[in-house]
Amino acid sequence: MTSLPVVAIAGATGRLGKPTTEAFLSSKWNSNFKQVVILSRSASLPDHEAWLKAGAILRTYSDDETSLKQVLEGVNILVNV
Repeated sequence: MTSLPVVAIAGATGRLGKPTTEAFLSSKWNSNFKQVVILSRSASLPDHEAWLKAGAILRTYSDDETSLKQVLEGVNILVNV
């Protein structure tokens, strides 16, 4: 049996990102992933709370290479919306 992938979503708070993130967190799709990780430069945005309640994990980063490597640790799929 293969393990489920970890998916990270960059751009989750954007116009296309919000419905995409909500779809990944919906009961229809969420069971296909071990974790849904939201990538954000801000630790506190209005949508974050609802997504965390839905089971997402929030990882914050800055624009430097080291920070990006850290937030992508263990991620199998990156969705950039």
